[in-house]
Amino acid sequence: MPLCSKQAEAKSHQTRHIGKLINLANSKVMVDFMSELFCTMQDIFPKYTGGLKQGQMNFEQFANFCRDYDVFPRFCSKPALYRIFHTLALMKEVLKPDKALKNTKRML
Repeated sequence: MPLCSKQAEAKSHQTRHIGKLINLANSKVMVDFMSELFCTMQDIFPKYTGGLKQGQMNFEQFANFCRDYDVFPRFCSKPALYRIFHTLALMKEVLKPDKALKNTKRML
């Protein structure tokens, strides 16, 4: 039963951590920051996607963006950048599964 106890403890810790992150995300400072970031990114994003209507970047475009803004290689290695890219792509699929499925069918 020690394994069950450790799993319950880990889950409890993760739940508390998620709660803190949700509170942070809902704070006025974070909402204001994300609003400003969104406005800025609306101007920058099309330059890296080539103006594609789907508004998606491939890894090469994402790497160029990160290189231009000194994220790569200063703060992040290429393998880490690759993991970040795929994590963000997965998040999009999780948040909007129907749209991701349509895009996947279109690519096939």
